[in-house]
Amino acid sequence: MIAFQLIMGIKIELTTSIFGYNMLYPYTDNVIDNPNISKEEKKQFAINFRLRLQGKVSQSTTEYEVLNFYYFQKEINQNQN
Repeated sequence: MIAFQLIMGIKIELTTSIFGYNMLYPYTDNVIDNPNISKEEKKQFAINFRLRLQGKVSQSTTEYEVLNFYYFQKEINQNQN
């Protein structure tokens, strides 16, 4: 993201979106890289996560979704205060 700020000539700063992405990345990346999670489960995770990003409620169906959605909601709550 900082590279985009440089390219676009925008002031380089840590934004809430950069911070949120970096805080969630290890958890979402673990899902995508896990060979024990099927392609279909990964696809469903991506769909459900997208719904969360859009502010829509999606039902967590797996342990890794519960964990990811917990941290996502935690970031949202902290940025609202």
